Amino acid sequence: MTLIAGVGDFGLTELKDEAIAAKNAAQTAEAGAVTAKNSAETASSAAVTAKIAAQTAETGAVAAMDFVEVASTAAVNASDAAEAAQASAVSAKIAAQTAETGAVDAKNSAETASSAAVTAKIAAQTAETGAVAAKTDAQNLVAGALIGTPKAVYVSLSALNTANPDHAFIYVTTDNGHWNYWNGSAFASGGTYQAPLSVVQETGTSTSNVMSQKTVSDIIGNNYSSKYTVLNRFIWASTGVDTGNADYDSTDFIPCSPNDTVSLRLPDNSVAGYAFYDSGNMYISGGTGDGLANAKSYITPPAGTSFLRVCKLKVDTAFLTIFSINSLYNQVKEVFPVPVQTTGSNTSDFISQKVVTDIIGDDLSPKYTSTNFYIRASSGTREANADYESTDYLPCTPNDIFIGQLPDNATAGYAFYDSGNMYISGGTGDGLANAKSYITPPANTAYIRICKLKTDPSFLAKYSAKSNVQALRSIPTPQVDLLNGKAKTFDLASELLSKDIVIVPSGTWNIPTTINIPSGKKIYGVRGKSILQASGGNTKVFNIVSKSDISISGLTIKGEASVVDYADTSKISNKEQALAENGAGTKYGIYIESSRDIIIDDIEVKNFDYCGIYVKTLAQNYMNGITISSGYINNNYIGLKLADGSEYSVYSNLHINTNHIGLVIESANNNVQLSSITRNVFGAVIKPVGYNTGHGSLSNCALNHNTVMALYVSSIDSGYIIVGCNIHYPETNTIYIKNSSGIIISSMNLYGLATVEGGGGNMIISSNFRILASSVTLVGTTHLSLKNNIYVDGSSPNSINN
Repeated sequence: MTLIAGVGDFGLTELKDEAIAAKNAAQTAEAGAVTAKNSAETASSAAVTAKIAAQTAETGAVAAMDFVEVASTAAVNASDAAEAAQASAVSAKIAAQTAETGAVDAKNSAETASSAAVTAKIAAQTAETGAVAAKTDAQNLVAGALIGTPKAVYVSLSALNTANPDHAFIYVTTDNGHWNYWNGSAFASGGTYQAPLSVVQETGTSTSNVMSQKTVSDIIGNNYSSKYTVLNRFIWASTGVDTGNADYDSTDFIPCSPNDTVSLRLPDNSVAGYAFYDSGNMYISGGTGDGLANAKSYITPPAGTSFLRVCKLKVDTAFLTIFSINSLYNQVKEVFPVPVQTTGSNTSDFISQKVVTDIIGDDLSPKYTSTNFYIRASSGTREANADYESTDYLPCTPNDIFIGQLPDNATAGYAFYDSGNMYISGGTGDGLANAKSYITPPANTAYIRICKLKTDPSFLAKYSAKSNVQALRSIPTPQVDLLNGKAKTFDLASELLSKDIVIVPSGTWNIPTTINIPSGKKIYGVRGKSILQASGGNTKVFNIVSKSDISISGLTIKGEASVVDYADTSKISNKEQALAENGAGTKYGIYIESSRDIIIDDIEVKNFDYCGIYVKTLAQNYMNGITISSGYINNNYIGLKLADGSEYSVYSNLHINTNHIGLVIESANNNVQLSSITRNVFGAVIKPVGYNTGHGSLSNCALNHNTVMALYVSSIDSGYIIVGCNIHYPETNTIYIKNSSGIIISSMNLYGLATVEGGGGNMIISSNFRILASSVTLVGTTHLSLKNNIYVDGSSPNSINN
C-alpha cells in the first residue's frame, strides 16, 4: 500500500489517536460493569442471574477494549489498519449484543433486582458505541490515506470548510496549492501538494535534483560509434567513394549539417578518412587522419552538408559523435549514452544529477600534492626535483581509463603499482608537449602515481568501466539563460583559467584588459555572433607570448578605432610614409610573440589603430609555426604584420581589406597565399628588419585597387618570390622595387607601372600578362631579366639588360 507524500504520516498518527480514544471509552465501560457486579452481589438470588449477565457484560467490554487495542496496534501499519479496526469493531459489537442479551435475561429472571443490571447494560452499550466510532473513524482515515488523489478542488480553505464535503477524502486549495484533510472538527492544511522536482541543467552531486532526459541527451551528443556497418570497405577522402578493403569498416550515410561538430577517430592514412555529401548524396569534401595516429579529430562540416560517411581500421576502437551547435555544452565530456536511463527526447523523464556527474568521471587534478618530486616512469620511484609535483598513490583498476597531461620528458611520467605498491609499468609524454594522453592501466593494477611540471596546468581525470567512458573532451560554457539561449554573463579570462576548451557564446563581450592565453587552450565561437569588443583603451585583446598549442576559431575581435576609408591618404600618401608606418597607433587585436603551434581560423579582426594581427620572433622554429587562415582583417592601420623573426608560418585565404596598410612582411621564410589584399590605402610592404629577411613567397593573391601603391619591396637582398598574383591599379605606381636583388615576379596578371630602382640586380620579371608597353622603368639598376611577357599591345620582347 502506497501513501502520497505528506498524507501517510498524518493518517497513521490520527488513526492511532482515535483508537486510543476508543480504548478509553472501553475502559469506562469496564468500570461501569464492575460497579454493576458489586451491586448485583448484594441483590437477591434473582440478582445472581443479573450478576452473571453483568459479568458477561464485563467480559464483552474487556473484549471490546482488547479489540480496540488491536485496532490501535494495527493502525501503525497502514496496510492492515482498516481490516484490524473493522474486525475489532465487529467483535466489540458482538460482545455488546451478548451483554445486552444477558441484561434482558437478567431483567426477565429478576425484575425485582436493583438497577445495577440496567447500569451494566448502559455501560455495555457505551462500549459498543465507542468501538463503532473507532471503527468508523479508522476506516475513514485509512480510506483517505489510500485514496491519495484529491477528491475535488476549492479556491480556499475557508471555501472548503463552508462546503464541508465528505471527510473521507483530501482536497486541494488553489490559493496556496496545499492539500487539506479533516482533522476531526474541520478541514486543515497538510502542506504543499506534489511539490515540483528541482530541475537543474548543470552537473553536481545532488541525488534529489534532476536533469531532463532531453538535456542530458543533447549534452552528450549523438553517438554513432556503432554505425560502422558497411564492412570491408573504406571511404576515399578525396572523392567520397567507398572501396573494398578487408582492413576497414565504414559507416553508411549519417545525417549531419554545417552547424554540427563531428568528433571522430580517423585512421592514420593519407587516403582513407571521411567525406561530406549534399542532400543528393553528391560529394562535397573530405579529409584524412594522416599523421594523427589514435588522435581525436574535431571537424566542422562545410556549407551544403546533409550527410557524412566515415571509415576506420578494424583494429581501431570505434569513436564517432556528432554534436549540434544548439546543444547545451556544459563541462560535459564525450561518453556513450547514459547506462542508467535511455537517452531521448522525453522531457518528463529525468536522470539524476549525480548519475550524470559519475559518468563524466572523477576529477583528480587537485591531487598533485607532493611538491618538488617527479615519478620515474621506468621504475616507479619518486625522486626529488624542484621543477615537478606529483600525486600520491591513487586507487585504480585495469578497467579504468585515465586522461592526463604529461610532461614532455623521456624520464618523468606515470607509473602503475599492484596492491602491495610494487611497480608494474609506466610511461612518459616524451614528444607530446601539452597533449592529452589516454592511459589504460595494465593487469593487476591497484594504484597509479603521475607527475607534471609545475608550470603546466593540472589535468587528470579517471573514468571507471561501469560508466562506459571512451574518451574526454572538455567543452565548457558560461552560464546560459535556458529561456532564450543567451549567456547571462561571460568572462573569457576567468574561463581560460580553469578550462582547456572555451566556447564563446553569442553576444558582444567587453574586453577591458588584455587576455593572456596560456598554452594548450582552445577558444571557439561563431564568427559574427561571438564578438569580443576591446574597451576602456585596452591595447591588446589577445596576448600570446612564449606559448604553444593554442587554437582560436570562429570569433569577431573588434577594436575602438574608426572605419578606414581606403581613399584617405592623410596618413600615407607615398611609399616612404608606408615604410615608416606614419600615423600608426598602439593597439592590437591579436599579438603573437615567440610562440609555436598556433592555429587561427575563421576569424574577423577589425578597428585597431595599429595591427589587427601581429606576429613576431618565432626564433627560427622550423616546424609547427603559425597558421592563420580563412579570416577577415579589415579597418586597421595594418591588417597583418609579420615582424622581425616571424618565420616558417603559413597565411592563407585571408581577406585583408580597407586598412591603411594591408600587409607588412619584415621576416623570412613565410608563405602568404590565396588571399585578397584589396582596397587598402597601401597594399603590401616587404622590407628587412632583423637578422634574417627575404626568401619568402607571396603567391596566388589579389592586390587590386589599392590607392597609393599595390606592392613596395625595399632593401631585400636575399630574394623574394611573387608569383601567380593579380595586381591591378594604381596604374601609374603599381609595383616599386628598391635596392633589392633576387626578386622574381612571374606568372602574373599585371596592369600598371613597375619601377626598379638601384640594388644589386639579378631580378626576373617573366611570363606575365597585360604588362603595359614600356611599363617597367629602370632607375640605376642592372641585371634585370624581362622575358616572355605578353603586352597589351600584342608585343612580347624577350629581355632587357640581360
